[in-house]
Amino acid sequence: MRISLQWAVLGGTSVLATGFMVYLMCKLAAFEGHRSEEAAKKAAVQKAEVSSKKEAPELLDPEEKSKFSQINLHRFLLQLQRTSQPARRDLILNRIRKRAAEFEPHLLDILVDQHDPLVVPAIVVAEALDLKSTALGLMLLTNSDRNPVRIAAISAKEVVDPWGDNYLEEFLRETDPEFLLATIKIVTQRYRRPVKELIALLRHPKSAVRKTAAEAMPPLASGAALEELCRIAEKSKGREAWAAVHALGRPYYSERAEACLIGLLESPDKMVRRTALLALGNKKVRIERFRPILAVIRDEARPLRERVEGFAALERTRSVSAARLREVVPTLHPMLQFQGARCLAAAGDRMAIRVLIDLLDTKESKTVSRNHRSYVRAEAHQLLVEIAAADLGKESDRWRQWYRENPIVTPKRFRRAAPRAW
Repeated sequence: MRISLQWAVLGGTSVLATGFMVYLMCKLAAFEGHRSEEAAKKAAVQKAEVSSKKEAPELLDPEEKSKFSQINLHRFLLQLQRTSQPARRDLILNRIRKRAAEFEPHLLDILVDQHDPLVVPAIVVAEALDLKSTALGLMLLTNSDRNPVRIAAISAKEVVDPWGDNYLEEFLRETDPEFLLATIKIVTQRYRRPVKELIALLRHPKSAVRKTAAEAMPPLASGAALEELCRIAEKSKGREAWAAVHALGRPYYSERAEACLIGLLESPDKMVRRTALLALGNKKVRIERFRPILAVIRDEARPLRERVEGFAALERTRSVSAARLREVVPTLHPMLQFQGARCLAAAGDRMAIRVLIDLLDTKESKTVSRNHRSYVRAEAHQLLVEIAAADLGKESDRWRQWYRENPIVTPKRFRRAAPRAW
């Protein structure tokens, strides 16, 4: 229509008009051809996407049908390998799950070859779908010379077919830290744990392995394993001793473990002493032998941080009565008075409020640094705001007036945890 109008306007007789008409028709034909080509490409892409969501067509040749399934599985595994978004991964796994019977033989083929570029996502699929038929292949892959393959395989095999205790004990004798961490993660889910192997890992050069092994230790009320932990904590040095102390601080009550930790408060290694105080606080049960901790708090020759950890252990375990704390707190360094106020508040004693108000007037001195002064003022103010459910400012006068006008206000255990760094 547009071509006819242009022809009519130009008169349709001149040579120039005829040439221009031919030029326009060529351009239009080229445009229409390009648009048709783009539409064909788009239709082909849509057809491929639809076909990947459907089962393999009922082809006459079973070999072609198998090849079609293999191609689709590889496409899904490649997508799984490239994405890091949990929602996207779940979507891909759900699509594979709907065609599990179709894809299973091809998964088994991939798991046979540790060097297959898609073996790791194939392991992920085997674990997610809990395919029992992949158990043997996953077991063999733990001998791979590729560490990511070994780590994925040991975790997947535990889901598909749980490991026997003898295998886990053997794995814990490995040296690779990443593989050990994956093994310890499995061990922590077991009721029966290989204590001997876990204790041996307290000597591992990597701190993450030592820490994880210590946290995986089962409750030890007595016995040879507990005595071995105490021996390592008392006789060893450095990180090995710290890891053993950390293992002794598992959150359960053991009279022998508590006695061992209390004895370690006299260790020449200051980190062992601090770790022992942290371990006592982590038990979250009342400390029966609390007097040595009070002695640590009073000992001016010890580092201030260590004495603060002593108060923190008493606060978390509520091991000392308010009457005994009232005798200790007023004579201490402001940092220790602050921690003592937290203990008094946990015991429901009103003296905690008076101590916190006095700390608002903390001044810098030879024994009180500028950082200490700023710390106790700011933290005391925050705790007073929590007690009063109102902010009366950072000056002590208004708080003293509020204290006199509210004689029935009793502090409770603070929601705000004691800061661990200062």
